[in-house]
Amino acid sequence: MCLRDQADDGDIKMLDEAEAPLVKALDLVRKLRGDEFLDVATGLNNLGSFYLLYKGDPEKAEQPLLEALATKRRILGDQHYSVAVTLQFLAELCCAQERYAEAEQYAREAVDIRRQVFPEGHPQITESLDWLAIALIAQERSEDAEPVLREAKQNREQDPGQSLDLAPDGLAAGFLLGFFFLLCRNRAVRGGDGLGTLGQSGLHLARVENDEGLR
Repeated sequence: MCLRDQADDGDIKMLDEAEAPLVKALDLVRKLRGDEFLDVATGLNNLGSFYLLYKGDPEKAEQPLLEALATKRRILGDQHYSVAVTLQFLAELCCAQERYAEAEQYAREAVDIRRQVFPEGHPQITESLDWLAIALIAQERSEDAEPVLREAKQNREQDPGQSLDLAPDGLAAGFLLGFFFLLCRNRAVRGGDGLGTLGQSGLHLARVENDEGLR
């Protein structure tokens, strides 16, 4: 669910009006500085994340995010923490479009970069682990997702300040299970396998998250 879906009419108007200044600012920086400038990459990242998170339009978000990623790689190199930020948005975008193999690649790279940049258990590592787990379980790879989910759970237990925004108890299980049922429902609507193997994987991971033996 994007922010627009939760907004009232006044807020929706503000969100709609916010797009033009973002585009104008990006165009101005490009005109003054050229494309090979970090502020251009930042503007592209902001515009793409605005379309993805605030307007719920992953298709419109993809091109600016891809441009932001390419520009950041050229300017900052492949292992910069800012590169991981854009990789994270692309992982979320691909999950929104059910392109889970691509989401896995983006999330894995984000995890790898953040492991090198941040200390063990850092919230940004946990965030990338969450999306990696989502990409894996959506591909019906619960065994691969289990250690990822374990690590994210351990990070949250060691640092109670870390929480998954969509899960009030601060654990990933509720969100992941909800994600599974939404995905399975969509498959059933399209004539797919309903809960089937995918749903069983989701239930398995929810049990893993709450298994006392994992502590």
